[in-house]
Amino acid sequence: MKVLVPCALESLCNEGIVRPFGAKLNTSGDVLPSLNPVQCGYDLELLADEFQHEAKRHSIRAAGLCCETQQLPSHGDEPFHAIHYFFEHERGMSIEAYQPYKVDAIDGAVELGAMFVRWKEPRIFVERGTDPART
Repeated sequence: MKVLVPCALESLCNEGIVRPFGAKLNTSGDVLPSLNPVQCGYDLELLADEFQHEAKRHSIRAAGLCCETQQLPSHGDEPFHAIHYFFEHERGMSIEAYQPYKVDAIDGAVELGAMFVRWKEPRIFVERGTDPART
């Protein structure tokens, strides 16, 4: 979702961390961030539960969550920090994306790595249809 990436980057550049937050697409087509994502951190599980309840009531069409994570590469390099995004749609599409980053210790400049994406099991729209691209 177009709200998550800019807000995650703003939080990272301003605070040096990515606070957990989310956004949703309601049935009217409005993208709504969860309060103020840059200033307020959320418990990601509570936010996912809230979105899941809204999905069951059919009041949202899509949702996304974002947090900071540390990843261990499979080839033995040092662990790296990444912005971790989760995106789900009511039609069953469910993906997660990781965007590695480094923060310069001297000037605080953020260097972003290449984002990688993979399918994931739905967490929010668990009782909806399936993604036709995956069947």
